[in-house]
Amino acid sequence: MKPKKEFRAFNFDLNTNEMFASLGSKTKGYVILRRWFEKNGAVHRQGSGYRSLAPITKGAATKLVRKLGTENPWLATCIRTFDVTSSGENDFDFTKTLRLAAEAASKNVTGANNAESAAASAQKAAEDQKAVPADEFVKSVERENENVNE
Repeated sequence: MKPKKEFRAFNFDLNTNEMFASLGSKTKGYVILRRWFEKNGAVHRQGSGYRSLAPITKGAATKLVRKLGTENPWLATCIRTFDVTSSGENDFDFTKTLRLAAEAASKNVTGANNAESAAASAQKAAEDQKAVPADEFVKSVERENENVNE
């Protein structure tokens, strides 16, 4: 059976006091990591979050994380958490869904059907993006987390 390739999200939290002790700056590590991820096939999404540019296997993700640690030994004392998750074959960006629902709600604040209107706008945006229902997405992430922890 061929290993499954999926987009992988890399999210982490750093201890900035430890980073200052290791690198002499509370922000330098974030710059180093951004350059590293971009050089190694990932795109910055938000805060301390990156996503692979192409689908990769769980083994390739593991190899990438090991490479990250090997090339950045200062992370040994600075890293608080480091999560790798899968978003399947698609990237689930719900920014548009959220924005449309919020806009619909703000336009209908005094209207009697504002909740229904906002829900309808959110549903339409989700359909336009071919998004999966939230409960199905959560279940798929939970299944992937179980697989990664094996």
